[in-house]
Amino acid sequence: MTTTPQDHGDIDQRGTPPEQPAKLKRAVTQRDVAIRCGLHQSTVSRVYRRDPMIPLETIERVLAVAHEMGYNPAHHSLASRLVSYRHGHAVINNMVAMSAPPTFMYYHYDAALFRGVSAELMQAGFALVLTDLSSALYEDKAEFPLCITRGDVDGILCYYAPDEIQRLAERRQQTPALAGKPVVTMIFANEAFSAVATDDQQGAYLAARHLLELGHRHLLYLCTEYDPHPDTTQARRLAGTRRALTEFGLDPVAHVHLFRVIYEWLNPLWISQTVRLPSTVGNEHSLVRYLREHPAVTAILGMNDNTAIIAWTLLNQAGYHVPTDISIIGFDDVDPYVDEQGRNLLTTVRLPLEQVGQQAARLLVQQITGRDEDRAQLILPVELVVRASTGPAALRR
Repeated sequence: MTTTPQDHGDIDQRGTPPEQPAKLKRAVTQRDVAIRCGLHQSTVSRVYRRDPMIPLETIERVLAVAHEMGYNPAHHSLASRLVSYRHGHAVINNMVAMSAPPTFMYYHYDAALFRGVSAELMQAGFALVLTDLSSALYEDKAEFPLCITRGDVDGILCYYAPDEIQRLAERRQQTPALAGKPVVTMIFANEAFSAVATDDQQGAYLAARHLLELGHRHLLYLCTEYDPHPDTTQARRLAGTRRALTEFGLDPVAHVHLFRVIYEWLNPLWISQTVRLPSTVGNEHSLVRYLREHPAVTAILGMNDNTAIIAWTLLNQAGYHVPTDISIIGFDDVDPYVDEQGRNLLTTVRLPLEQVGQQAARLLVQQITGRDEDRAQLILPVELVVRASTGPAALRR
């Protein structure tokens, strides 16, 4: 039987053996980079973990050599993860979930927290997943998002009220992929998790003391609950307000007046609705009627900037002049009340919201990487920013 060159796999049509396939090139490892740099492998590893203790000169040299050699850090990460999985060790995915309401992008308050969180996580080499855990906390049959139940995230950041934090603590223990992983809360101090909060009681104290020094003696506090839970922000602020009155020798019960507002007043999107109200609404509003019935009240404390701005708008419609007739103070310093020149006129208590986000993210990363295993409660200081909405008390008839 006559054969042709096509019948033999080792000879081509020209009668010469085919070229042998190139040998697969071994991937460059961290050890290879370390040897070329004359460093220990752990030093190279710390460079890629963004260890702040590594000198900048060393970082630049390692990265330059690694680039020249074609080192791909993703190969090292994958290999390390596989080894950890095989030995049943925890694996760090360098990913954090932040629970935020769907409307967070519209709120300056939430955006400030987000800026702090994202900046810190970016520097630490962690990715951020935005999600909303509310349904899982309030609905018994609702599940956490897949990124959590699959174990994709290494920890959670959130800013929930105390009752929601308690629910999260319970659900965390019931979720295998989340149990044991760190959670850090923002704004609200609590006993369940580490937290970075602001000194709200001191902020309210500073605001009330400022008004008292201006001669005001009867203060109207805009609230959402007349009898708040002791652990809430509102309760802490009322405590600060009453402390200032006590220091001035005034009875807090007689000199702090509570006026309940609807929750929509806390929403910055509600302000535009108030501004468009007919001018007659201000005269008919219950807040204006209350002030006319209680002429001793000469100053208003808002729960946030939005409540103060809405109150200011209604009072303007009713013919009141701020601060000649009545002084107003906000809280947070994120939403301005501007004049025709664009100047913010609202006296308010400034919260260090970006720093809260930064500190919370830093604390979470430290707990994820094992550099800090202790539960921490950080309280950041606040400051009073005096502008044009507060002035000396005037007697009103």
